Amino acid sequence: MCHLTEVEFNGSKHLILKDDDIVGILESDDAKELKPLNDRVLFKIINIIVVDWCTTSVCTFKCGKHD
Repeated sequence: MCHLTEVEFNGSKHLILKDDDIVGILESDDAKELKPLNDRVLFKIINIIVVDWCTTSVCTFKCGKHD
């Protein structure tokens, strides 16, 4: 989870981040130019497949199928 702290300094709003939340440095508008920091990695998600594995008589995930 990202931890942001909003502050106002000299009439401008700023965000303070924890160093663990910083993925890399981007000096342009092109994401391909991102320079990762340390062991950070970005993934591009192409497809997401949702598998229905709720087979219990009482669903703890509140999927609405067992009400």
